[in-house]
Amino acid sequence: MRASLTSALLPMLAAMTLIPLADTGGKLLMEHHGADAVFVAWGRFGGGAVLVALAYLAIGGRFDLRAFGQPGLWLRGVLIGACVGTISMALAQEQIAKVYGAFFLGPIVSYALDV
Repeated sequence: MRASLTSALLPMLAAMTLIPLADTGGKLLMEHHGADAVFVAWGRFGGGAVLVALAYLAIGGRFDLRAFGQPGLWLRGVLIGACVGTISMALAQEQIAKVYGAFFLGPIVSYALDV
C-alpha cells in the first residue's frame, strides 16, 4: 500500500511544483525580456502537452488518433489554453501572490454564488 501511494504522489508532487515554477519563469520572461503574455501562455500549454505526451509514451501508452476528430477535445484544449492565457496576462500586470490568491479564491466565490 505504501509503495503504491508513494509512486502516485511523486509524479503529482513534481507536476504541482512545475506550475509555480512555470508561472515564475513566464513572469520573468514578460517583465525582463518583453515576451507577450499570449506567447508565454501558448508556449506553456504546448510545452506541457509535449511533456505529457512523452511521459505517456515512455510508460508504454499508445495514442488513438481518432480522438482528435472530436470537437469537444478541441474545445477543451482551447478553453484550457485560454485559462492559462488569462493567468499569464494577470501575471504580467500583478504580483504572483495576488494572481494566485484570485485564482484559488475564484472557485470559492463561484460556488457561493451558485448556492
